[in-house]
Amino acid sequence: MSDSMSMIKPYEGDKNYIFISYSHSDSDKVLPLLAKLSDNGYRIWFDEGIDPGTEWPEAIATHLSGCKVLLAFLSNNSINSSNCKREINYGISLNKDFLSVALEPIKMTPGLEMQISSYQSLLSYKYPNKEAFEEKLMSLDILKSCQEVVVHEVKDEIPDIFVKQENELPEKEKVVSVDIEKENVKTAKKEEKARIKEQKKASKIKKNSTPGKKGVGKIILIGVLVLAGLLFWITQKSGSSSDNPLTPGKQLVIGDVTYDDSRYITIENQTLTEENMKILSQFEKCYNITFKNCVFSDNSTSLLKDLASLNYLTFENCENLGNLSFVNSYRKLYSFTAKNCGLTDSSLEGVVFPERCGTIELDYNNLTKIPAATDVRKLSMGNNKLVNLSGMESYANLEYGSFNNNRIEDISGLTN
Repeated sequence: MSDSMSMIKPYEGDKNYIFISYSHSDSDKVLPLLAKLSDNGYRIWFDEGIDPGTEWPEAIATHLSGCKVLLAFLSNNSINSSNCKREINYGISLNKDFLSVALEPIKMTPGLEMQISSYQSLLSYKYPNKEAFEEKLMSLDILKSCQEVVVHEVKDEIPDIFVKQENELPEKEKVVSVDIEKENVKTAKKEEKARIKEQKKASKIKKNSTPGKKGVGKIILIGVLVLAGLLFWITQKSGSSSDNPLTPGKQLVIGDVTYDDSRYITIENQTLTEENMKILSQFEKCYNITFKNCVFSDNSTSLLKDLASLNYLTFENCENLGNLSFVNSYRKLYSFTAKNCGLTDSSLEGVVFPERCGTIELDYNNLTKIPAATDVRKLSMGNNKLVNLSGMESYANLEYGSFNNNRIEDISGLTN
């Protein structure tokens, strides 16, 4: 076990915690992630001190039954581990919140795939870099109930002179001496600042005591500039929408909420107009956008086509998405999700997901057809109205497919 991990103690207590399931063969990948989770305040329990192959069934079962979330790191090693499979089976049987993280492309057994297909999962190897994946993992809502508020203590630096003096003092006088010296320095600095301030104030009063013609001229000029500025502000205010300003720093303002142009943007519980979407389409830094519980005005989503740099686009519980052909312009899109958004076949008319798009999730909609795509590795379309799998012939690289709760009668499209 690494030195960094020796500082992490598996959580023991009454609060919510995360049970970690992983193969010891993947320790070099998993342990740094556990350290990251711990640093971010997450309470975790893992089998520290248990050698590979050693079974402590009572300890494992006890901590699994007591956890809030089961986080399983999946790999070709873990899916062939009887211990890891038992942990997943037992945790799911207890209806624990479940999250899987695939560390690499894996070929799951049909039984394991059936068990976890309806749960949330992350494909770590699909993210553009390690930092992007870690940021996504740390932000997941499913883990938030197991997080403590992390408070980092900041200590004032003590100048070398005080450290030297401290080392020369008796043990009982060290702390007191340092505190006194620090207070003396602070007091001296305050007094010096106050003296300089008084000198500047006195000099300014003396200089302006007899204004003369130049002084009067300056006062008039300042008044004119203030008036001009006020008139300009009134003109701008009346000529623009107060709900949709676009500032030089590229910000989208909806009501009391401001969205900056950043790498990750989540917009929740908003009604988005065409003007809002025009502003959003000008963002340059963003490559991951999530919309939750949003309503879009007619055809406003079509303006998203200008966000050509997007890697991840998610809609959850949204209304009036319209036709999704805007995704045709994305050449860097890795993942597209639209869950419970009322999509119909007309929503996908003319839509061809880009080659790089490896994940498509369209659960809880009203779709009867498979979307057109080529390089998809994960397709999830549970709770739709599929009657056949026609169109799957083009999915040559598919590794994972979920079609739970559909009306499928013909699976002839599964040729791979």
